[in-house]
Amino acid sequence: MPPEVWAFEEGMIKEVEILDPTRNTFRNLMNGERKALDTLGRNSHLVTKPADKGSAIVMQGKDEYRKACLDRLQDERNYVVLQADPTSRLQTIVKDLVNEAADNEWITRKDQESLIASEPRMPPFYTIPKKHKERVPPPGHLIVSGNSSMLEPLSQCTDWFLRPLVTETRSYISDTKHQPNLLKGLECDPAKETLMCLDVEALYLSIPQDESLGVITNLLLAQECPWAAQVQWIIKLAEVTLTNNFFPVEGQIFVQHHSTSMGRTFTPCIDCFVHELVRG
Repeated sequence: MPPEVWAFEEGMIKEVEILDPTRNTFRNLMNGERKALDTLGRNSHLVTKPADKGSAIVMQGKDEYRKACLDRLQDERNYVVLQADPTSRLQTIVKDLVNEAADNEWITRKDQESLIASEPRMPPFYTIPKKHKERVPPPGHLIVSGNSSMLEPLSQCTDWFLRPLVTETRSYISDTKHQPNLLKGLECDPAKETLMCLDVEALYLSIPQDESLGVITNLLLAQECPWAAQVQWIIKLAEVTLTNNFFPVEGQIFVQHHSTSMGRTFTPCIDCFVHELVRG
């Protein structure tokens, strides 16, 4: 990782260590509301998740939630059951890839240690309800969590290399305030032009893995990057991270083998790159 990132991390740790854990806290709920919330939290028959869009919280029965999860896995085009646990094989691939970068001094020895998980685990998957679809029960939006998984450090590393290219694309919007600023001064003739906003349904499921890799490869090879010597290594890094999205479900191991995973740190970069490709 870049030195400034490590410095920021160490600074934040020091700030947290000096916090006073005995500071008085104030509740923002009445006693009855707090009791009702605690009762719901202890109900083992309920699953509580944030809604896919907006700030709503959705509670579902555990059986209903389980069915929503399994329904998503019926999509055989995107999810396939593996016959064996790929963890050991993937761990070897990751070590070889990271050691190659360290041997060529593309990353530091400290980076090398952080990119190789000492206790690799398969990432969990879950769904968040699409409440805005106004269906009962609501369909689930499947997400494979990258937190603490073997590939998440590699995904963060890939994101660090790709992000400078993202900011150069015409599709790049930094935050919600950025878009209104871009539209300031835009003049439209209502008789001839219509200002429209389009939404892509199931965005990442609509982007094939080979197309994602193709876009990344073309953009990297076309740029005069300061780290041009390791472009092929970055491409391999992205490939390993994209194509090994496996997760356990009720004693089976599934892999997302066609589409792009939403849970990876660098997949928002792919979103911008693909939009750039579509715009031509």
